[in-house]
Amino acid sequence: MTPDGPGAPTDRSTIRLGIVTPWFGREMSGGAEQQSWQLAQHIAGAGYAVDALTTCSASASEEWSRNVLPAGVERAGDVTIKRFRVDKRDPRAFARVNTALTSFPATQVKRSVSPLSEDDAMVFETQNINSEGLLQYLETEGRRYRALIFIPYLYGTTLAGIQLVSERAFLQPCLHNESYAYLPAVRRAFHSARGVLFNSLGELEIAVELYGPGIIKKSSLVG
Repeated sequence: MTPDGPGAPTDRSTIRLGIVTPWFGREMSGGAEQQSWQLAQHIAGAGYAVDALTTCSASASEEWSRNVLPAGVERAGDVTIKRFRVDKRDPRAFARVNTALTSFPATQVKRSVSPLSEDDAMVFETQNINSEGLLQYLETEGRRYRALIFIPYLYGTTLAGIQLVSERAFLQPCLHNESYAYLPAVRRAFHSARGVLFNSLGELEIAVELYGPGIIKKSSLVG
């Protein structure tokens, strides 16, 4: 991803970048949550206009369909945070397929083969953390952004959001070799994104093994 380039405005503040993530805040626990916070602050500190597009869910450890934080716009230093209400979901249905995924024997996971049936894979997508308001915003306002970084890979905001703005979507997956990575929706996200940003060479190697050499040209090692 190169925000600056031939013909680009010299004033970085006119270049708007978005970071799309389910949970965002200084005090959020979790590697991806901390990475999204630090990434937003770092880019804003370099002079770019940065929006964090996130949900009203309090954290990954609380029920994802509960709107705890207020919807709307707030500021965190030089970063603008835009929060959208989360959708209702069936946590029991999601827990059932999630348990199946996490208990799936590693020796039985095969490249290009989903560890879930088609119906259960759809349950994982639709009963994940999702926000219709956030998706509508991406659909109507996505063109205002030079680039949109989606982090991490396995949540509904990423899986559905990338499909709406694929031409300017960059996936920072925080990928592990785990059963989630073999789902069809995850494969689509990797192939639909304009670019993929990896934290380590090992992560890049896992992705190439899972999704094929076609992603190499659009991959960048940023960690």
